[in-house]
Amino acid sequence: MHGDTIVAKYSYLWDGTKLSATDSAGNGLYYSGSLIYTKHGAALTMESCALTGGRFVATATGVEARYFVTDHLPFDNRNGVI
Repeated sequence: MHGDTIVAKYSYLWDGTKLSATDSAGNGLYYSGSLIYTKHGAALTMESCALTGGRFVATATGVEARYFVTDHLPFDNRNGVI
């Protein structure tokens, strides 16, 4: 809050799952499982969707896949066995 004005409102389910992050007018992000939607006025549009190893993200020209780059280091014992 900023004075008596709500700047951001966060809503969660009983188990801690995030439902929304909005301003006082209800504009912002809405969560449904792996899907994230953006709301501006009456328009609700897909922002992104989680997938294994990345996300599908809405762009001005469509949807693109963005992948997380990870480094998988093997663990070995003192004898070099993985």
